[in-house]
Amino acid sequence: MKLSKNWQALVGSAVLALATVTSFSAAANLKSEMRAMGGSVSAALKTDDSQTFIQSLQQFSAAVEQAKQQPLPYSLHDKAADSSEVADYKQGFQTLLDTAKQAIETAEKGDLPQAKQQAEQLLEIRNGYHKKYK
Repeated sequence: MKLSKNWQALVGSAVLALATVTSFSAAANLKSEMRAMGGSVSAALKTDDSQTFIQSLQQFSAAVEQAKQQPLPYSLHDKAADSSEVADYKQGFQTLLDTAKQAIETAEKGDLPQAKQQAEQLLEIRNGYHKKYK
């Protein structure tokens, strides 16, 4: 079946539009997860209750796991999957998860002030990776 030039142009435009929408949707999903991460850390740092702190960082960790599943940010879209930049980007998520886990464990032991200091590192880690890959 041979399509006319008009149909070829229409199909090509539709494919391009779908790809663009999909790309924007993925970026929006990553942005949504990043906002959830920020809100969870903020809630953890503001509370004086260990359980609320732990729950907030558990929500943070869940948002990190979701963000890991999103496509790479635009700044890395042209990098190979096995490039050092992509590996570093992925390591950033793991560093966030490890730091949150450490803060949760500290809070579970009853040392909320120390746990909050550890949770503040999450902001530093985030800021460092944002500078590199946002």
